[in-house]
Amino acid sequence: MKHTSHPNAVQNEKGEWVIPSSKRPDGTWRKEIVLKEGYVPQDEVRTFQTRASKLSIKSVPGMPPAQLNSKVVVEESKKKEEKLSKAEISITSNSTSKSADVEASSVDLSALKISDSETSAETKNKKVKALRKKLKEISELSLKNINELSEEQLVKLNRKSDIENELNALMLEI
Repeated sequence: MKHTSHPNAVQNEKGEWVIPSSKRPDGTWRKEIVLKEGYVPQDEVRTFQTRASKLSIKSVPGMPPAQLNSKVVVEESKKKEEKLSKAEISITSNSTSKSADVEASSVDLSALKISDSETSAETKNKKVKALRKKLKEISELSLKNINELSEEQLVKLNRKSDIENELNALMLEI
């Protein structure tokens, strides 16, 4: 009878399943390994995958990953909207008066609008923070000697006015 979890497993005189000791190429010996019940070899253990890595694995031929992720986000938001509309329909079908139908639908729609505006405000705040960080880095570069700066740093210094304009435009929108 063979132990199913490891191809080299044998039963010793005690009746335990073990991987027998073996000689390494350098001449040293490996110890005998006792296999416990439920043992899974290291090579067969699946690696953990995050949600992001699972999303990046899904691929559409001819579409760059960045567009795929935005497409997935759009699809997920459509699914959420469908669920909310189904919930709204069930609320309206259960209520008996027309005024209750109108109130329920207006409450759901206002909640949707708030969540959309919150996400757009959050993204704008993130952009503002990133632009301010870039301006801070540019001001630190401007204090250094221009002859010591690399080409990339000089390009960054030249983009200062563009970044300031973009920051001002975002501040007006907020």
